Amino acid sequence: MTVPAKPAGTTGQTGTTGQTGTTPQTGTTNTNGAANTAGSGNETVPEWNEKWLLGEDTPENTGAAVNYSTDALPTAEDFLWFYNHEANTVNAAVPAGAEIITDPSRLTGGWRCLAVRTPNTSPVREYWNIELTMDGSGVSAVQRWSGKAENGGAFEDLSSANSNPMTGHFDERGILYLEDEFGSELVIVQWYEYDGKQYGMGTYECGWDSEDALGLLAVCRP
Repeated sequence: MTVPAKPAGTTGQTGTTGQTGTTPQTGTTNTNGAANTAGSGNETVPEWNEKWLLGEDTPENTGAAVNYSTDALPTAEDFLWFYNHEANTVNAAVPAGAEIITDPSRLTGGWRCLAVRTPNTSPVREYWNIELTMDGSGVSAVQRWSGKAENGGAFEDLSSANSNPMTGHFDERGILYLEDEFGSELVIVQWYEYDGKQYGMGTYECGWDSEDALGLLAVCRP
């Protein structure tokens, strides 16, 4: 598994990074490395540039570690900082004054997760919890489903579904790579702490969905 590559340039840019509710652009060429995701045309997506990957847009601080681990079930309201499900827009900006985290020891424990994928150009929201455990030089994880909502429909409770083990590692920049036996891949490229909470942003590719699509991922806690 590799770090998401910076695209050489694509046409039909869908929005501007870090803004919500942007007006779609058409017929433009993107040379800034923005990762575009098929959808309704209203999504805004993060730029997969080196500064964003390495956390250089915000100074890294060295605050005292706090245990923010949670097993609380995620809700749509937990992720309004990242994804507005009513407007179908993404805001991937790191707040001013946030502390960038690259130390994996501060990232273990439980997280609430949201993945937004767009098979058939319609957004699918998937909610789950994930527990991260350092395992020697690697990371083991357990993904527990909460539910999903397809094509703007009602929330489907999946809390009784089987949990899903994943394995992977953190690299030297604090980027997390996980995969499961079905070929699903999770990459979190940006971690930060802000106003007493921790956040992460990256990508998720579902390996068992017949309409396989790369989506955006957000995690938060407590």
